[in-house]
Amino acid sequence: MREFSVKLKDFLLNQNNSSTGLAKDLSDLLNLSRDSVYRRLRGEASFTIDEAVIIGKEYKISLDLLMSSENNTFGTYRFRPLYEAETKFSENVRAVTKLLSYFQKQQGNLCYVAEAFPIFRLLETEKLRDFAVYYWKKVILNYPSHQFIKFDEDYFIPQEYLIIVEDLVKQYQSVDLVEIWTKETIQKLLFQIEYAVESGFISSQDIINDLYSELEALLLSVNHQAQSERNKLEGNFALYDCEIQLENNCVYAESELVTNCFLNFNNFNNLSIGDEIFNQEVTMWIKNLKARSVQISGQAEKRRNQFFLAQSKMVQASLERSKAFISDNLSLSAR
Repeated sequence: MREFSVKLKDFLLNQNNSSTGLAKDLSDLLNLSRDSVYRRLRGEASFTIDEAVIIGKEYKISLDLLMSSENNTFGTYRFRPLYEAETKFSENVRAVTKLLSYFQKQQGNLCYVAEAFPIFRLLETEKLRDFAVYYWKKVILNYPSHQFIKFDEDYFIPQEYLIIVEDLVKQYQSVDLVEIWTKETIQKLLFQIEYAVESGFISSQDIINDLYSELEALLLSVNHQAQSERNKLEGNFALYDCEIQLENNCVYAESELVTNCFLNFNNFNNLSIGDEIFNQEVTMWIKNLKARSVQISGQAEKRRNQFFLAQSKMVQASLERSKAFISDNLSLSAR
Protein backbone atom coordinates (compact mmCIF):
# COMPACT_ATOMS: atom_id res chain seq x y z
CA MET A 1 0.00 0.00 0.00
CA ARG A 2 2.90 2.37 0.75
CA GLU A 3 4.27 2.08 -2.81
CA PHE A 4 0.84 2.89 -4.21
CA SER A 5 0.44 5.84 -1.82
CA VAL A 6 3.81 7.25 -2.91
CA LYS A 7 2.78 6.98 -6.57
CA LEU A 8 -0.50 8.73 -5.78
CA LYS A 9 1.12 11.66 -3.93
CA ASP A 10 3.80 12.03 -6.67
CA PHE A 11 1.06 12.14 -9.30
CA LEU A 12 -0.88 14.79 -7.36
CA LEU A 13 2.20 16.95 -6.82
CA ASN A 14 3.17 16.73 -10.49
CA GLN A 15 -0.30 17.86 -11.52
CA ASN A 16 -0.43 20.83 -9.14
CA ASN A 17 1.80 23.88 -9.11
CA SER A 18 1.33 24.58 -5.42
CA SER A 19 1.49 21.99 -2.65
CA THR A 20 -0.17 24.54 -0.37
CA GLY A 21 -3.24 24.79 -2.58
CA LEU A 22 -3.29 21.02 -3.04
CA ALA A 23 -3.12 20.46 0.73
CA LYS A 24 -6.06 22.77 1.30
CA ASP A 25 -8.15 21.06 -1.40
CA LEU A 26 -7.33 17.58 -0.09
CA SER A 27 -8.06 18.66 3.47
CA ASP A 28 -11.55 19.76 2.44
CA LEU A 29 -12.10 16.75 0.18
CA LEU A 30 -11.00 14.11 2.69
CA ASN A 31 -12.15 15.87 5.85
CA LEU A 32 -8.63 15.70 7.26
CA SER A 33 -6.52 18.25 9.10
CA ARG A 34 -3.98 20.19 7.05
CA ASP A 35 -1.18 18.52 9.04
CA SER A 36 -2.50 15.02 8.20
CA VAL A 37 -2.57 15.89 4.51
CA TYR A 38 0.99 17.30 4.57
CA ARG A 39 2.24 14.11 6.25
CA ARG A 40 0.76 12.12 3.33
CA LEU A 41 2.25 14.48 0.75
CA ARG A 42 5.69 14.22 2.39
CA GLY A 43 5.44 10.43 2.35
CA GLU A 44 5.45 10.14 6.16
CA ALA A 45 1.97 8.54 6.12
CA SER A 46 0.01 6.62 3.49
CA PHE A 47 -3.33 7.37 1.88
CA THR A 48 -5.95 4.79 2.79
CA ILE A 49 -7.85 2.89 0.08
CA ASP A 50 -11.01 4.91 0.83
CA GLU A 51 -9.08 8.17 0.53
CA ALA A 52 -7.48 7.03 -2.74
CA VAL A 53 -10.89 6.20 -4.23
CA ILE A 54 -12.24 9.66 -3.30
CA ILE A 55 -9.15 11.34 -4.77
CA GLY A 56 -9.35 9.22 -7.92
CA LYS A 57 -12.95 10.26 -8.55
CA GLU A 58 -12.29 13.93 -7.85
CA TYR A 59 -9.11 14.26 -9.92
CA LYS A 60 -10.02 11.69 -12.62
CA ILE A 61 -6.99 9.54 -11.77
CA SER A 62 -6.76 5.94 -12.96
CA LEU A 63 -5.99 4.03 -9.77
CA ASP A 64 -5.46 0.92 -11.93
CA LEU A 65 -2.36 2.43 -13.49
CA LEU A 66 -1.00 3.69 -10.18
CA MET A 67 -1.33 0.20 -8.67
CA SER A 68 0.33 -1.43 -11.65
CA SER A 69 3.95 -2.40 -11.95
CA GLU A 70 6.12 -3.99 -14.59
CA ASN A 71 5.22 -7.48 -13.46
CA ASN A 72 1.59 -7.18 -12.39
CA THR A 73 -1.48 -5.01 -12.57
CA PHE A 74 -4.33 -4.58 -10.13
CA GLY A 75 -7.09 -3.57 -12.51
CA THR A 76 -10.67 -2.77 -11.62
CA TYR A 77 -13.73 -3.97 -13.47
CA ARG A 78 -17.41 -3.12 -13.79
CA PHE A 79 -19.97 -5.80 -13.07
CA ARG A 80 -23.73 -5.89 -12.48
CA PRO A 81 -24.95 -8.88 -10.45
CA LEU A 82 -27.93 -10.54 -12.13
CA TYR A 83 -28.90 -13.25 -9.67
CA GLU A 84 -30.76 -10.93 -7.33
CA ALA A 85 -33.22 -9.14 -9.61
CA GLU A 86 -34.44 -9.86 -13.12
CA THR A 87 -34.88 -6.16 -13.85
CA LYS A 88 -31.12 -5.69 -13.76
CA PHE A 89 -30.90 -7.47 -17.12
CA SER A 90 -32.19 -4.34 -18.86
CA GLU A 91 -29.69 -2.17 -16.96
CA ASN A 92 -26.86 -4.40 -18.11
CA VAL A 93 -27.90 -4.30 -21.77
CA ARG A 94 -28.45 -0.54 -21.67
CA ALA A 95 -24.95 0.03 -20.28
CA VAL A 96 -23.36 -2.05 -23.05
CA THR A 97 -25.46 -0.21 -25.66
CA LYS A 98 -24.19 3.17 -24.46
CA LEU A 99 -20.61 1.99 -24.60
CA LEU A 100 -20.97 0.59 -28.14
CA SER A 101 -22.62 3.85 -29.19
CA TYR A 102 -19.60 5.73 -27.88
CA PHE A 103 -17.17 3.56 -29.85
CA GLN A 104 -19.25 4.00 -33.00
CA LYS A 105 -19.16 7.80 -32.64
CA GLN A 106 -15.41 7.67 -32.02
CA GLN A 107 -14.99 5.55 -35.18
CA GLY A 108 -13.74 2.71 -33.04
CA ASN A 109 -13.91 -0.99 -33.79
CA LEU A 110 -14.96 -4.24 -32.14
CA CYS A 111 -13.44 -7.69 -32.10
CA TYR A 112 -15.65 -10.58 -30.94
CA VAL A 113 -13.72 -13.71 -29.98
CA ALA A 114 -16.53 -16.26 -30.26
CA GLU A 115 -15.96 -19.39 -28.22
CA ALA A 116 -19.78 -19.66 -28.40
CA PHE A 117 -22.19 -18.20 -30.94
CA PRO A 118 -22.05 -14.37 -30.67
CA ILE A 119 -24.86 -13.31 -28.36
CA PHE A 120 -25.38 -10.06 -30.29
CA ARG A 121 -26.30 -12.10 -33.36
CA LEU A 122 -28.80 -14.22 -31.46
CA LEU A 123 -30.44 -11.03 -30.23
CA GLU A 124 -31.21 -9.92 -33.80
CA THR A 125 -33.56 -12.90 -34.30
CA GLU A 126 -36.97 -13.60 -32.75
CA LYS A 127 -37.34 -17.18 -31.48
CA LEU A 128 -33.61 -17.68 -30.93
CA ARG A 129 -33.45 -14.38 -29.04
CA ASP A 130 -36.36 -15.39 -26.80
CA PHE A 131 -34.86 -18.85 -26.31
CA ALA A 132 -31.48 -17.35 -25.34
CA VAL A 133 -33.18 -15.24 -22.64
CA TYR A 134 -35.33 -18.19 -21.55
CA TYR A 135 -32.35 -20.55 -21.26
CA TRP A 136 -30.37 -17.97 -19.33
CA LYS A 137 -33.19 -17.39 -16.82
CA LYS A 138 -34.36 -20.99 -16.62
CA VAL A 139 -31.10 -22.95 -16.67
CA ILE A 140 -28.18 -20.62 -15.92
CA LEU A 141 -29.66 -18.36 -13.21
CA ASN A 142 -32.53 -20.64 -12.13
CA TYR A 143 -34.96 -17.78 -11.55
CA PRO A 144 -38.01 -18.85 -9.48
CA SER A 145 -40.28 -17.15 -12.03
CA HIS A 146 -39.20 -19.73 -14.63
CA GLN A 147 -39.37 -22.83 -12.46
CA PHE A 148 -42.48 -24.27 -14.14
CA ILE A 149 -42.37 -22.41 -17.46
CA LYS A 150 -41.75 -24.15 -20.78
CA PHE A 151 -40.43 -22.51 -23.92
CA ASP A 152 -43.51 -22.54 -26.12
CA GLU A 153 -45.51 -20.30 -28.46
CA ASP A 154 -46.59 -18.07 -25.56
CA TYR A 155 -43.10 -17.31 -24.27
CA PHE A 156 -41.61 -13.94 -25.23
CA ILE A 157 -39.30 -11.40 -23.64
CA PRO A 158 -41.04 -8.30 -22.22
CA GLN A 159 -41.48 -5.24 -24.41
CA GLU A 160 -39.14 -3.18 -22.22
CA TYR A 161 -36.38 -5.71 -22.91
CA LEU A 162 -37.19 -5.82 -26.59
CA ILE A 163 -36.69 -2.10 -27.15
CA ILE A 164 -33.37 -2.10 -25.30
CA VAL A 165 -32.16 -5.21 -27.12
CA GLU A 166 -33.04 -3.72 -30.52
CA ASP A 167 -30.92 -0.65 -29.72
CA LEU A 168 -28.01 -2.88 -28.72
CA VAL A 169 -28.26 -4.92 -31.92
CA LYS A 170 -28.26 -1.77 -34.08
CA GLN A 171 -25.08 -0.56 -32.41
CA TYR A 172 -23.40 -3.92 -32.97
CA GLN A 173 -24.44 -3.90 -36.62
CA SER A 174 -23.06 -0.38 -37.17
CA VAL A 175 -19.38 -0.57 -36.19
CA ASP A 176 -16.23 -1.85 -37.83
CA LEU A 177 -16.36 -5.46 -36.71
CA VAL A 178 -14.08 -8.49 -36.55
CA GLU A 179 -15.39 -11.89 -35.45
CA ILE A 180 -13.13 -14.86 -34.70
CA TRP A 181 -14.95 -18.21 -34.85
CA THR A 182 -13.91 -21.83 -34.73
CA LYS A 183 -15.66 -24.85 -36.21
CA GLU A 184 -17.02 -25.48 -32.70
CA THR A 185 -18.47 -22.00 -32.15
CA ILE A 186 -22.01 -23.13 -32.95
CA GLN A 187 -21.91 -26.30 -30.86
CA LYS A 188 -22.72 -24.74 -27.48
CA LEU A 189 -25.93 -23.23 -28.88
CA LEU A 190 -26.92 -26.56 -30.40
CA PHE A 191 -26.23 -28.24 -27.07
CA GLN A 192 -28.47 -25.72 -25.28
CA ILE A 193 -31.37 -26.40 -27.66
CA GLU A 194 -30.97 -30.16 -27.37
CA TYR A 195 -30.67 -29.90 -23.58
CA ALA A 196 -33.92 -27.94 -23.44
CA VAL A 197 -35.62 -30.56 -25.63
CA GLU A 198 -34.36 -33.53 -23.62
CA SER A 199 -35.26 -31.81 -20.33
CA GLY A 200 -38.84 -31.32 -21.47
CA PHE A 201 -38.57 -27.54 -21.67
CA ILE A 202 -39.43 -27.66 -25.39
CA SER A 203 -42.02 -30.15 -26.61
CA SER A 204 -43.27 -28.56 -29.83
CA GLN A 205 -42.02 -29.60 -33.25
CA ASP A 206 -43.06 -26.18 -34.59
CA ILE A 207 -40.88 -24.39 -32.05
CA ILE A 208 -37.95 -26.63 -32.95
CA ASN A 209 -38.43 -25.93 -36.66
CA ASP A 210 -38.56 -22.17 -35.96
CA LEU A 211 -35.37 -22.22 -33.88
CA TYR A 212 -33.32 -24.15 -36.41
CA SER A 213 -34.75 -22.21 -39.37
CA GLU A 214 -33.69 -18.94 -37.76
CA LEU A 215 -30.26 -20.37 -37.07
CA GLU A 216 -29.83 -21.38 -40.72
CA ALA A 217 -30.93 -17.90 -41.81
CA LEU A 218 -28.50 -16.35 -39.33
CA LEU A 219 -25.59 -18.36 -40.71
CA LEU A 220 -26.56 -17.31 -44.23
CA SER A 221 -26.61 -13.65 -43.13
CA VAL A 222 -23.12 -13.94 -41.61
CA ASN A 223 -21.93 -15.63 -44.79
CA HIS A 224 -23.23 -12.74 -46.92
CA GLN A 225 -21.59 -10.17 -44.64
CA ALA A 226 -18.31 -12.07 -44.83
CA GLN A 227 -18.55 -12.17 -48.61
CA SER A 228 -19.19 -8.43 -48.90
CA GLU A 229 -16.85 -7.54 -45.99
CA ARG A 230 -19.52 -5.17 -44.72
CA ASN A 231 -21.35 -5.14 -41.40
CA LYS A 232 -25.12 -5.36 -41.64
CA LEU A 233 -25.94 -1.65 -41.25
CA GLU A 234 -22.62 0.19 -41.41
CA GLY A 235 -18.90 -0.42 -41.13
CA ASN A 236 -16.48 -3.08 -42.26
CA PHE A 237 -16.67 -6.77 -41.36
CA ALA A 238 -13.97 -9.45 -41.23
CA LEU A 239 -14.51 -13.09 -40.26
CA TYR A 240 -11.73 -15.46 -39.14
CA ASP A 241 -11.76 -19.24 -38.83
CA CYS A 242 -9.44 -19.94 -35.90
CA GLU A 243 -7.56 -23.24 -35.95
CA ILE A 244 -6.99 -23.45 -32.18
CA GLN A 245 -9.53 -23.81 -29.40
CA LEU A 246 -10.98 -20.62 -27.94
CA GLU A 247 -11.27 -20.63 -24.17
CA ASN A 248 -13.79 -17.82 -23.62
CA ASN A 249 -16.03 -15.23 -25.23
CA CYS A 250 -14.47 -11.80 -25.37
CA VAL A 251 -15.59 -8.54 -26.96
CA TYR A 252 -12.75 -6.05 -27.30
CA ALA A 253 -13.67 -2.47 -28.16
CA GLU A 254 -11.00 -0.01 -29.24
CA SER A 255 -10.92 3.63 -30.24
CA GLU A 256 -8.18 6.25 -30.42
CA LEU A 257 -8.69 7.27 -26.79
CA VAL A 258 -10.33 4.34 -25.01
CA THR A 259 -10.19 0.54 -24.90
CA ASN A 260 -12.62 -1.79 -23.17
CA CYS A 261 -12.81 -5.54 -22.80
CA PHE A 262 -16.00 -7.48 -22.08
CA LEU A 263 -15.33 -10.96 -20.74
CA ASN A 264 -18.57 -12.90 -21.09
CA PHE A 265 -19.92 -15.44 -18.62
CA ASN A 266 -23.37 -16.71 -17.59
CA ASN A 267 -24.49 -16.22 -21.22
CA PHE A 268 -25.55 -12.57 -20.81
CA ASN A 269 -23.39 -11.15 -18.06
CA ASN A 270 -19.89 -9.79 -18.44
CA LEU A 271 -16.95 -8.20 -16.72
CA SER A 272 -16.25 -4.81 -18.28
CA ILE A 273 -12.55 -3.98 -18.00
CA GLY A 274 -10.99 -0.67 -18.98
CA ASP A 275 -7.54 -1.25 -17.51
CA GLU A 276 -4.87 -0.23 -20.03
CA ILE A 277 -2.30 -2.87 -19.10
CA PHE A 278 -4.85 -5.68 -19.07
CA ASN A 279 -6.15 -4.59 -22.46
CA GLN A 280 -2.64 -4.57 -23.90
CA GLU A 281 -2.56 -8.28 -23.04
CA VAL A 282 -5.93 -8.76 -24.73
CA THR A 283 -4.61 -7.03 -27.85
CA MET A 284 -1.63 -9.39 -28.01
CA TRP A 285 -3.90 -12.39 -27.43
CA ILE A 286 -6.18 -11.38 -30.31
CA LYS A 287 -3.16 -10.79 -32.54
CA ASN A 288 -1.97 -14.30 -31.74
CA LEU A 289 -5.41 -15.77 -32.49
CA LYS A 290 -5.48 -14.04 -35.87
CA ALA A 291 -2.03 -15.45 -36.65
CA ARG A 292 -3.49 -18.92 -36.05
CA SER A 293 -6.60 -18.24 -38.09
CA VAL A 294 -7.61 -18.01 -41.71
CA GLN A 295 -9.56 -14.94 -42.81
CA ILE A 296 -12.59 -16.31 -44.65
CA SER A 297 -14.21 -12.98 -45.49
CA GLY A 298 -13.64 -11.30 -48.84
CA GLN A 299 -12.17 -13.40 -51.65
CA ALA A 300 -11.70 -16.64 -49.68
CA GLU A 301 -14.72 -18.31 -51.30
CA LYS A 302 -13.53 -21.92 -51.08
CA ARG A 303 -12.55 -21.85 -47.41
CA ARG A 304 -15.65 -19.82 -46.47
CA ASN A 305 -18.02 -22.21 -48.30
CA GLN A 306 -16.37 -25.19 -46.63
CA PHE A 307 -16.71 -23.52 -43.24
CA PHE A 308 -20.40 -22.67 -43.54
CA LEU A 309 -21.23 -26.03 -45.10
CA ALA A 310 -19.77 -27.72 -42.02
CA GLN A 311 -21.84 -25.41 -39.79
CA SER A 312 -25.01 -26.20 -41.74
CA LYS A 313 -24.40 -29.95 -41.44
CA MET A 314 -24.08 -29.63 -37.64
CA VAL A 315 -27.35 -27.68 -37.53
CA GLN A 316 -29.16 -30.32 -39.59
CA ALA A 317 -27.82 -33.17 -37.48
CA SER A 318 -28.90 -31.39 -34.29
CA LEU A 319 -32.34 -30.68 -35.78
CA GLU A 320 -32.86 -34.35 -36.57
CA ARG A 321 -31.85 -35.37 -33.04
CA SER A 322 -34.22 -32.86 -31.47
CA LYS A 323 -37.14 -33.82 -33.71
CA ALA A 324 -36.53 -37.52 -33.10
CA PHE A 325 -36.48 -37.03 -29.33
CA ILE A 326 -39.76 -35.09 -29.34
CA SER A 327 -41.37 -37.63 -31.65
CA ASP A 328 -40.25 -40.56 -29.47
CA ASN A 329 -41.39 -38.77 -26.35
CA LEU A 330 -44.84 -38.10 -27.83
CA SER A 331 -45.12 -41.75 -28.83
CA LEU A 332 -44.32 -42.87 -25.29
CA SER A 333 -46.85 -40.43 -23.86
CA ALA A 334 -49.56 -41.75 -26.18
CA ARG A 335 -49.15 -45.35 -24.97
